Amino acid sequence: MDSWDQASSATYLEQHMCNWVTRKFGMEQYGDATFTSGGTQSNQMALLLARDAMIYRFSGHRVQKDGLPDYFNKLRIVCSETSHFTVKKAAGQMGLGENAVCTVAARHNGTIKIKALKKTLDSLLDQGLIPFALVGTAGTTDHGAIDALPEMADLAQRYGLWFHIDAAYGSGLKLSPYAERLDGIERADSVTVDFHKLFYQPISCGALLVKDKDNFRFLLHRADYLNRDTDTLPNLVDKSLSTTRRFDALKLFMTLRTLGEQGLGGMIGHTVELAKEAADQVARHTSLSLLSEPQLSTVLFRLILPGLNEEQQDAFHRRIRHELLVNGIAVLGETVIKGRVSLKLTILNPLLTAENIQNLFSSITEYAGIIQSEYSVAV
Repeated sequence: MDSWDQASSATYLEQHMCNWVTRKFGMEQYGDATFTSGGTQSNQMALLLARDAMIYRFSGHRVQKDGLPDYFNKLRIVCSETSHFTVKKAAGQMGLGENAVCTVAARHNGTIKIKALKKTLDSLLDQGLIPFALVGTAGTTDHGAIDALPEMADLAQRYGLWFHIDAAYGSGLKLSPYAERLDGIERADSVTVDFHKLFYQPISCGALLVKDKDNFRFLLHRADYLNRDTDTLPNLVDKSLSTTRRFDALKLFMTLRTLGEQGLGGMIGHTVELAKEAADQVARHTSLSLLSEPQLSTVLFRLILPGLNEEQQDAFHRRIRHELLVNGIAVLGETVIKGRVSLKLTILNPLLTAENIQNLFSSITEYAGIIQSEYSVAV
């Protein structure tokens, strides 16, 4: 895929799917979308568009033609401390530097603290800095946390910021019985959607949505052999970082034709319900500790290990994750929550059952009993 001449049917179908996804997220009036390789590229493109659009609004400066303005070192991106690493990565790639990203403290469940966010914005302005983009998350990597999107949208509007929502993980909720958890997402200026997560597509398959399709002009570059300004047929290369791309929209189209929105949404809803069941099982277990209530399909927990110091407990959790993996029991994630190694169960398979989850926790306690003998401590 690149131009209409070389991929007319693919162009037509991809634009059809772009229209579908913008409609699902409430951006159909003036918005548009483009398919990407996934969340990393979508976040990068969103912040690139935010930077160029906001700079043009501030001073009429065209970054694409003239480079960064002389005040570029005052530009700031604001996000939660639990936001995806690609926010900082994008800032570095855009020439602003990772230090241009200001992170705000998160609550125990991984969502941004709204009062702290407002204080951060006020502090930046008091310092003579220029916050231009606010990033919310609908499904953080560790907690699966969904930020308070309506409140963030209010602040973005009040302070005149571009509001981007990274919904790479949580965007699938829009098709599920839990769609209300994404209320406020329609107020974003841009949204990252990752179809190779809860939409169950093979990698790679993502999209970037923009509320005002005119902002795609900041990506446009003309080439006489490719996308001439005299063309009357659409060239999707006009709104993409890539020139030649794969026809990834076809996968999503065929899935929806096969399962329908209701069928796909039911699969997504089942994983959310199963995460709640898993959390309940952890909470009832005398040897396990639930770290936060799940908001998507991720469950964070630790083993209760009396008699072991913090270093020993961290090593224990790493060891049990490794044993479950190499023995073909389960693939658990490992992360750090409040400085402590923790285990992460991310439920993505819609064929799993509550019995499967119960068997997993039985295996965890069984292997814990084997390992604990090395420490001579009862678990």
